[in-house]
Order: sequence, then C-alpha cells, then structure tokens
Amino acid sequence: MMKITSWCFDLKRQQNLGLATCLVASMAFVILITTGATAADSPSTGTLPVTIEPKGDDALMQMSLGQWDSYLQRLDRQKIDDAKQLAPKGLPIPKTSATKNPLDVWTKSQIKGIAVTPGGNGHQSAVGAAYAIGPNLKLGVGTELNEAPSQRHTVDRIGVAARLKFNDWRLVPQASLTDERIQPYVDGTSAPDDPLAAPSTSTRLEIAPELRRPFTLEEGDIIEPFVNFKSSVGLGGSGPQDASGETALDKVGVGLSLSRPSDYKLEVTADIEGVADEENRDVSSRVKLAVPFD
Repeated sequence: MMKITSWCFDLKRQQNLGLATCLVASMAFVILITTGATAADSPSTGTLPVTIEPKGDDALMQMSLGQWDSYLQRLDRQKIDDAKQLAPKGLPIPKTSATKNPLDVWTKSQIKGIAVTPGGNGHQSAVGAAYAIGPNLKLGVGTELNEAPSQRHTVDRIGVAARLKFNDWRLVPQASLTDERIQPYVDGTSAPDDPLAAPSTSTRLEIAPELRRPFTLEEGDIIEPFVNFKSSVGLGGSGPQDASGETALDKVGVGLSLSRPSDYKLEVTADIEGVADEENRDVSSRVKLAVPFD
C-alpha cells in the first residue's frame, strides 16, 4: 500500500493549556476530518512520491527512497492491471515481486511561519540515511539545519532502533548520540568578536522507547494505543549549551491510532515537550489521516 494522501492538524499551546484540553480539541477535529476530508482537500494528490503537509503555521515537505520505491511499485502494478484488461482470456500475466531495499535515504524541508508571512520566518532542513541490518534492527545517521532570524541551530545524529515483540505488546527502543551547535546572530550576522554571538555546543545521549498494543476489532479495523518518552544525558559541550552530566526527561507522549491496512489510518497524538523545563514546557496535539488511492 502506498500512502498517497496525508493530512495533518497541529494544535500547540504553552503549559497553561492542559493536556486534556489538547486531547479534547483533537478528538473534536477527528469528526471534521472523517466527515469532510476528500482527495481534493488533501495537499498531496499522489501524482508524485512526495509528502507535503501543513504543520501549524508551517509547510512541511518530505521525500525518501522508500517513497520512490512505493511509487514505482504502484506504477508497475498499474501496468499489469492494464495488461490484464487487454490480454486474451486465459493468458498468464506475471506478478510483481518487490524486494524491500534495506537502505533508505530521506530529506525533509520545513518553511516556518508561511501561513503568517508569505516569505516565511526561517526554515528547517534535514537529510539522513538508515540501513536495516535485519527485520528488527536499523541504524541511521542524519544532520539537521534550523535557520532562524536570531540564530543558526545544527544537529548531527547517529542512532539505532529495534523492534521487539512480547506476545501482543510491541516495544520500539531507540538510542542516539546527538551533537548540537547554536550560533547566535547579532544584527542578523554572526560577529566573531561579539561575546553575544559566541557559539555554544552540547553532546547528548538520547533514549526514546515507545510501547504499543494493537487490538483487532470485529470489522477488521485495528486500534492501537501507544505511549513514548525521550530522556537524555549530557556528555559534554561548551558555552550556555554545555550539559555535561545533566539528565533530563525531554518529552512524554501518548496516542491512539485506528486503521484498516487497505483503506485508511487515523492517528491522534498528544506530547509534552520540555517536561523538566517549566518555563519552556510545551503541550501539543496532532491528528493525522492517511488514505491510499490506487
């Protein structure tokens, strides 16, 4: 199945907006999506193997080798279906047999504030690669650039993720080594002699497990609640970002997905970011609907 249509809704507030409020708002918006969303409303029509979706006031675009593989496989299936219509009755038609590429290369670009300012208010771009050593183990590397009017923020990351199954429970532990660098801007530039523009760095070890439990309903739909969190340990750095020896609970999230593999997938999530930082704590909620069109 290839995901052709992707539609997202983000709701973000500071800590004074409770988690329950975000969840209620998200569930209310589910009704709007399930009753009114059509292919014409979707930002991606499926003519290209690219995912384009709104994210709050931002615009997000993603593309990967995996998306291209799915797109090309879909074209092959369509050609075979067309051949079946033209072929004489009883003539054998070959079947497609796709092998999954263990290597995936992806890229992501996000224009910030484009819904408020036509030119946007900064941008974020990332590129990375992941290699599946086996069906349940994957290694990855990536780099990310976040350009804002006040600073440039770069993140380099190398990580590993596994998939473990215990009866009906699914555990996805992830660990990564992250190196961050923040270059402040003074009057729009990085003045090397200005102490206010001195760069700061930090190196952290991040651990982010996720636990899921799917339930199959009588009609064939699958409902799957999940919970995740991300914590980190500071290994070194310089300047204000130096986090040597610090430990932090960076993020806690809960969610629920409802899907029918051949028809749709609807996912509702709520996250608390900056759990240990009361001043910058942020609560966000998101609803995402994916519908395949063949």
